[in-house]
Amino acid sequence: MPSRWRWILVVSTATALDLLARFGTSFSFAKVTHLEAALFPFTAAVLAILFRYEPSTQGWPHAVRVGLLWLLGLGGLRSVLWTVGLPLMTANVAVLVVAVAGILSWWLRRRSRRSLTSA
Repeated sequence: MPSRWRWILVVSTATALDLLARFGTSFSFAKVTHLEAALFPFTAAVLAILFRYEPSTQGWPHAVRVGLLWLLGLGGLRSVLWTVGLPLMTANVAVLVVAVAGILSWWLRRRSRRSLTSA
């Protein structure tokens, strides 16, 4: 099975499970958040394994895969923080801080690679 179909299968399965939970619990916020606290990090971990061991991609497919990993990871972090009882605003700010730190570290690493190759 080609790599992209594995990714599509994993993301589609996670989406279907999330939608089933939402409709199955009549959109109960607490129950859906508990499911997402397990589903999103698990899905991100499976995609990280696929990302690590499958042939590398370049261009926009690579960006989409990295974006999916980050979004599922951040969504899982937010759900976990909500599930353990953090206030919504505090959890959202914590996720924002992690996202900004990730973007800054990516930017700094990219910048340092450019300076090393141009020297």
